[in-house]
Amino acid sequence: MADVLTIDPRKTVFGNKRVITGTIALDGSGTTYDLDLSDDLSEVEGIMVNATGSTVRAAVTNSINGTTVKLGALVASVTYSFVAIGER
Repeated sequence: MADVLTIDPRKTVFGNKRVITGTIALDGSGTTYDLDLSDDLSEVEGIMVNATGSTVRAAVTNSINGTTVKLGALVASVTYSFVAIGER
């Protein structure tokens, strides 16, 4: 099974900023993920990522490069939710 990215179609806009929410469902082997938000943002300014479910997980590491967020320290076969904010 491949990783599955789902982006909520109801984007929030205020001024020149846009908020994007969604989920990333990892397959059984990945611990990193490159989240490409170039279809919705011209630049990512910040992101929050949390594992879903009742099991406590270590904090996700990330770096932002333009419209791509590189996520690390993920747990395979776990679904993560995210909120990103950036320039429209």
